[in-house]
Amino acid sequence: EMLINTWLQEDLAARPGDEIDVRYYVMSAGRSLIERTHRFRVRGIVPMAGLAADADLMPDYPGFADAENCRDWEPGVPIDLDRIRDKDERYWDEHRGTPKAFINLATGRRLWGNRFGELTAIRYPAGTDTRDRIASAFRDRLDPAAVGFSFQPVRERALAAGGQGLDFGQLFLGFSFFLIAAALLLAGLLFALSVEQRAEEIGTLLALGFRPERVRRLMLLEGGVLAIAGACVGTAVGALYTRAILYGLGTLWRGALGVSSLQYHAEPATLAIGFSAGVLTALATLALSVRRCARRPAATLLSGSAVTDPTAVSTRGSRLGRAVAWPAFGLSAVILAHNAWRGERSSAGAFFAVGGLLLIGGLGLAHALLAARGRTDRPERITLTRLASRNAARRRGRSLATLGMLACGSFLLVAVGANRHGPPDEPDRRSSGTGGFALFAEATLPIPHDLNTAAGRDAYGLTAEQLEGVSIVSFRVREGDDASCLNPQRAQVPRLLGVDPAALQSRGAFTFVKTAAGQSDRGWNLLSRAATASGDTVPAIGDEATVTWGLHKKVGDLIPLADEQGRSF
Repeated sequence: EMLINTWLQEDLAARPGDEIDVRYYVMSAGRSLIERTHRFRVRGIVPMAGLAADADLMPDYPGFADAENCRDWEPGVPIDLDRIRDKDERYWDEHRGTPKAFINLATGRRLWGNRFGELTAIRYPAGTDTRDRIASAFRDRLDPAAVGFSFQPVRERALAAGGQGLDFGQLFLGFSFFLIAAALLLAGLLFALSVEQRAEEIGTLLALGFRPERVRRLMLLEGGVLAIAGACVGTAVGALYTRAILYGLGTLWRGALGVSSLQYHAEPATLAIGFSAGVLTALATLALSVRRCARRPAATLLSGSAVTDPTAVSTRGSRLGRAVAWPAFGLSAVILAHNAWRGERSSAGAFFAVGGLLLIGGLGLAHALLAARGRTDRPERITLTRLASRNAARRRGRSLATLGMLACGSFLLVAVGANRHGPPDEPDRRSSGTGGFALFAEATLPIPHDLNTAAGRDAYGLTAEQLEGVSIVSFRVREGDDASCLNPQRAQVPRLLGVDPAALQSRGAFTFVKTAAGQSDRGWNLLSRAATASGDTVPAIGDEATVTWGLHKKVGDLIPLADEQGRSF
């Protein structure tokens, strides 16, 4: 029901009991306006006096309040200004925005309430006491979150993001392990070769009466000085090289990381470990090589044949190589089968574990083959290939070190190349990583109009020919933390995208890797599921890499967020 003033009663010749249809707009998705009609029954007529004649009942809307005449209105919604009559103009001049009809507050809230609120103004009776009581009540009861002000624990959230971030150090260490192993093998091989080249010198010292222990100390002292000097130079150059790379990543190659700044940081313990590893490797290699040489007779060393392996059949070396190779290969197969059984498509730990086991197994198998090739108890025709293989088998230590260096370097190259992902082979397929979409566009300002409709295209000056055969799926964005691989920290408030599930379900866009149990066939309709009984849980679908690495979550986990009014969901 409604009450109308005398001006409207005369204009419509309405009487109590008559019905009046009121047409109005309501906001729908995408800020589009939908016209609706509601029928009211006239309950009575009120005179244009007192409260019913108060022009301040209508708030000062921009585009209305400052207009001198009705035809100057700029309300921002469709209004047919040509239908304004002279009598309407006179009413505006005399009464401005004084309402012509009054309805029940509950009815007004039900018809015109939206996400922006249900009231346009609140009136209180005049008076100093009333004003003071109202101000006090507002201070006591007003919730800042209800009007868009919310307090965020910025420091705690930043510390949590940094403390729970993805530890790239472990990933880099895994990649660098094989490079470090190759470097240590190279250092050891160089010192071992230096001892072999000085076998005659060692034989001369032994022939002159030097005890083997004294020869070993002499060689270790000399090699230790060189190892320490080289480790000092390598540590300093390594630190400078790291600084240069970080400078390049922060300036010339900033786009590769997307971060504002990178700072060099090195722990003294890290430098000490690198320094000690190089020195100890050199000293250990020297000690073993010199000990092996010093145990041989001086005459044998002076003849230059001390560095050759025994010519007897090396059955023990062959058995040792096989004993290392087959368990390593078997364990790598077990790890791969376990990952396949658990449905894990990618695991950094399994990748490096299997790679390391294959490397160990390959070296063990090479050791067995070299040992078998070193047999001299069977005659065979000498060819260039057999001569090369027999020569490699003579010095298995040197050959295995060379194999190990090449294997580590090859593994590192293959690992880096395997983890570089390019665009999908068929980007136009709906099941691909692009969802079959040809273009992804992001706007700084909202696009409230539907570009799939003629009216929406006209609003942006687009013609039907320009968008012929093009369909567009719109998303609403709730900004948040970057959860991509460009952010090494863990996103505390991830960015959300709102979409009509039917728009993606009908297209079969993207491929689902994992869903909740028993719901693998629902696809995007999973978003249509009603919230839980508590009413505060919203279903969401996430990108696999982002959920796994950026958020450290899995299917079924919860992410606590807050809406514009501070309410948790």
